[in-house]
Amino acid sequence: PYPEYVGPITYNFNINDPVDAIIRGGGNMMYIPEGHDPVDVNVWSWVGATEDESAGEGSGVRYGILASEPVMNQQVDANFPNSTVVKNAQTGKEFTSGTGAAFDFFNFMAYPIFETLETKYVCVGQTQYETFDDYVFNTFRQVRVGGANYQGGISNDLIVREESPHVIEGGVVEDGLHEGVLGAEGDELPSKYTAPGGPYTH
Repeated sequence: PYPEYVGPITYNFNINDPVDAIIRGGGNMMYIPEGHDPVDVNVWSWVGATEDESAGEGSGVRYGILASEPVMNQQVDANFPNSTVVKNAQTGKEFTSGTGAAFDFFNFMAYPIFETLETKYVCVGQTQYETFDDYVFNTFRQVRVGGANYQGGISNDLIVREESPHVIEGGVVEDGLHEGVLGAEGDELPSKYTAPGGPYTH
């Protein structure tokens, strides 16, 4: 038997100081609706539904990557009809969900489609071997049905992870590690990266 669920509850998340409250994104996130059976966790290459929901089916399970603070701080109230997002006294953002609106909280924390960002950033991180960046863009993805993969006509959002972004002049990619972002130029896809110290490109 599964343990009893606690809730519904209200989620509150406050970025008190957008300079020193560092949130470094890029990690995997998963939303599992209340009452859902346990699910197999995978590392998918897309964000959104983990199943084909084109026929109105599916479990409501969603997948994404965590946004870094400069991306999260661009969220606006209009994106969340069941919750509120306001600027706080420290010029950061405060998110308060409606009762039981856990999916809104997931969406507030998740990296959106790159082209929708008013100020463009990609997440940047580092392992002991290399630096990397990641972001999300809209494309077609493979959907999984009955244990088989096929290329469906579903427009969804693909996670792009790039190893060792190249410096084109000045600075180093590591300049963006403190805040967990590189600035970016480009519309649907980043074509050039910027950070304190210089521009960067693919």
